[in-house]
Amino acid sequence: AQSFGITKEVLRMRMKGSASLFYKKNWRNTMDSVKNLRIRVIDRFQHIMSLWTWNKDTIDEAPIIPVVRGTDSSKAWKIVGFGFSAQSVDDSGNYGKGIYLSTHACYCLKYLKDVKDPCIVISLALPGNPYPVIEHPD
Repeated sequence: AQSFGITKEVLRMRMKGSASLFYKKNWRNTMDSVKNLRIRVIDRFQHIMSLWTWNKDTIDEAPIIPVVRGTDSSKAWKIVGFGFSAQSVDDSGNYGKGIYLSTHACYCLKYLKDVKDPCIVISLALPGNPYPVIEHPD
């Protein structure tokens, strides 16, 4: 818990001290056809952050949100023991390599249908500066 608090404070200081690097919002200035959809996604994300009382005074300064990840039990125990890793060799994901998390456990279920020993890992996350990735409506 202490290292999580330190990580949160470092992220908060980076976001405040060097916003152009750690807290970019320039995607809002684009005029692409999906800008309004991106704004709806980020507004929904901010709503989720606001649901947790511990984010009351820090909604724009490194909020903490509960997240879930569906995986098999073997990988789940590795996550518990060593943390998440973006060094995936078996899953490049829909949007490239990364750590895929959700705020909704039901969303994870569709990825667990063919998993032999399924598990859902529940953890806390510091999302930093989220970029609203969306699927193009066309």
